[in-house]
Amino acid sequence: MTASQNTPLLSVIMPVHNGMETLERAVRSVQAQSFADWELLVVNDCSTDGSRDAVAAWAAADPRIRPLRTTENRGPGAARNLGLRSARGQFIAYLDCDDEYDPQYLEHVARLRDKGDVLVFEYDFGLDRRRNLHRRASAEHAPSLCILPAAGCKILAPGATK
Repeated sequence: MTASQNTPLLSVIMPVHNGMETLERAVRSVQAQSFADWELLVVNDCSTDGSRDAVAAWAAADPRIRPLRTTENRGPGAARNLGLRSARGQFIAYLDCDDEYDPQYLEHVARLRDKGDVLVFEYDFGLDRRRNLHRRASAEHAPSLCILPAAGCKILAPGATK
């Protein structure tokens, strides 16, 4: 998001509850995006592990990061809803605090944004340094497109355009 721009193209919503162990990797994966017109809303759902302070420090260094917090622990759905209500972007993307984005992920989303009402992308699975399984949203594979007409959802094959 540029200084003269109040509305980013994409808002990334990330719910967090005691996710300090994986949170930095997730946040850094958004900051490392080749597409820079985003805001990251990190919604702290009453964490007790230092997540809130870490996000505040990252937000102080990067104005595209917006820390939010719930008043009581209500789970990731409520945290996502708070993020959705606070989002300024024209489009919404989600990232859990224990996942990460491929570096071109948001660029891919931005490029395909007019191809359907909902875009569904694949996740790759990998191991982190501690050999814990984690998911990575990848732009390496063509997405499936989910177009939501009034009659329902039509799933198109990877690489399809209509």
